[in-house]
Amino acid sequence: MPSIDVIVPCYRYGRFLPDSLGSILSQNVDNLRVAVIDNASGDDSVEVAKAIAKNDPRVTVIAHDKNIGQVGNYNSGLDWVEADYLIISDADDILPAGALERGISIMERDKSVVFCHGTELQIPFEAGKIPPEASEPGEDSWTVVPGIDFIRDVAVNYKFVGATTVIRRTSAQRSAGRYVEGLKYAFDSNMWFRLAALGNVAETKSVQGIRRIHTSQITEQYRRDPSLDCIERYNNMAHFFLQNEGTLPEARELLKETEKAIAVSAFWLGMDLERLGEVDKANACVDVSMALSRRAIMPRILKQAMLGRMPLSSLARYLSSASRERGAEAIRKSREGLTFPILRMR
Repeated sequence: MPSIDVIVPCYRYGRFLPDSLGSILSQNVDNLRVAVIDNASGDDSVEVAKAIAKNDPRVTVIAHDKNIGQVGNYNSGLDWVEADYLIISDADDILPAGALERGISIMERDKSVVFCHGTELQIPFEAGKIPPEASEPGEDSWTVVPGIDFIRDVAVNYKFVGATTVIRRTSAQRSAGRYVEGLKYAFDSNMWFRLAALGNVAETKSVQGIRRIHTSQITEQYRRDPSLDCIERYNNMAHFFLQNEGTLPEARELLKETEKAIAVSAFWLGMDLERLGEVDKANACVDVSMALSRRAIMPRILKQAMLGRMPLSSLARYLSSASRERGAEAIRKSREGLTFPILRMR
């Protein structure tokens, strides 16, 4: 029988652990193990996890004495894995009914699939109040595509893959390696590319994960400064393409397409923010877009001005060389401390 390990990274999410672990332990699969990897939370997270583990031998608690960062915590989870398959489900998120069974099923049927993913719902809900979507049955219907097609789709179309939905083949994960220290946010996309370079990818429209939206999650910082989100997503994809120029013939061209896709996304995000009166955030987004692909953004700026949708003050600001320079400096600053060697799993 196939086995699966579930990694539950936790930092100060003790109040959410009963929901998270309950959704995992109720999955209809055999040979299931769960590890709560606590990153020196300082709240009651470890106590809550140990209380649950006391009543269920499938649960292990690994508590770090000091905080080793989000990437370090994820990597310590990867080092623990022994099963045929693995999934990382953060302590504030939950798995819908049947998610693990569906994922294991497609990868057992098709050995070329290195990971599978599905729809991720993003819902605000309080601890102890599980949304009804978690119990809705999903369909075991999948589309399998070559890994390079997945990479191209995400890069060119700026496609989002919900991290809490991704189930991976452990042998592929060991070949892909550990998460890269220095990538601060959205580092999952870097990992998806590295895995996809090893084989095929399966996708389903069924809900495979539910991300809880709340103000204490790490992504809140990037909601407050949307330009950072664009920068970090670019850094993750650029890191992959630059690492794989020698083995991926399309790497350089796909990097250019990625720059254009993220630039266009950042530009329209900036326009929306400007209409909302969030001028500083709008400026930061457009600066980043100009740094990534001035050729793609200039016609859009001029068109918005011609249609009367952009103040002359903004037009002058965006057309100045300083806009591009500010964006480039923001990208350079975000890369401080970033190391490029890919570490292998122990």
